[in-house]
Amino acid sequence: MKHIVVVVLGLAIAALGCGDDNESTGGTGGTGGSAGNGGEGGEGGGGGEGGGMAQCGDPAGGPLFDLSASLFKPYNSLLDDNTGSGDPATDCAVPDLSGNSGANLTGIIDKCLIISPPDIIGCMQFEETSTGNFDVTGEQTLSFVIDVTVAAVSAQVVITTDSVTTFTATGTGALPGTITLDDLGDGFNMNAAASGNVNCQATNTNTGEDLSAVVCPLANLMGGDNSVPLPGDPGTRTFPPLTVTDTDFQLGGGSADAGGWYLVNPAPLAGNGTQWAVLSGVRLN
Repeated sequence: MKHIVVVVLGLAIAALGCGDDNESTGGTGGTGGSAGNGGEGGEGGGGGEGGGMAQCGDPAGGPLFDLSASLFKPYNSLLDDNTGSGDPATDCAVPDLSGNSGANLTGIIDKCLIISPPDIIGCMQFEETSTGNFDVTGEQTLSFVIDVTVAAVSAQVVITTDSVTTFTATGTGALPGTITLDDLGDGFNMNAAASGNVNCQATNTNTGEDLSAVVCPLANLMGGDNSVPLPGDPGTRTFPPLTVTDTDFQLGGGSADAGGWYLVNPAPLAGNGTQWAVLSGVRLN
């Protein structure tokens, strides 16, 4: 599990977890960016140990790719600046958030948590149903814990997410080559079916009193367990074009491509911060 400590004065966290760890030690799920009206951003904690890729897809089917090379980042306006040299694996230089509807861009372009891999495991598969037409399916496991101190209410808040999301879509293009997903009619092009649980616990840092019922609603959560998908999740996402070769798969031009990321928590779930992932992996069959 990943442990992230952020000091804030307010909190608004949305969650979407993806994938199925199938006995992997990597865990499941993910949480949204934290938010507030002021305060000092903390540093992302060191990466924990993750398991192997999720056992998903059909090895006897179309081209199947694991997602072990994927990247994930929570962005938030209260975090410390983290710009670096432009390497997407080590800083906040990408993605370009300006062209993505639903992202809260206020002060977060250069502020994110660097999450060490493996944080995303799972697979993407492509079945050619007729010449140039494809069924695209996938599963994604995203795992970390956010541990937040909310100074305004003297509370430590720990949010742990465990969930499963499967992706389904259709698209056109060529293999090897680029596949563009079909619009679902609402501006999204990928179905994202999530299930699971988000747990929120808040404790008074001075007295040890349980403050979950008071503080967790600041994160749009109830104290204790919350079922995934969270209220307001549209169940759909927008993916950039998919680049598929004989050996690897990635969104757009890969992690260095500013447009090669997708918004993990879209507009209904976004607070003063947001989450982004770029999926990338190698062929298995």
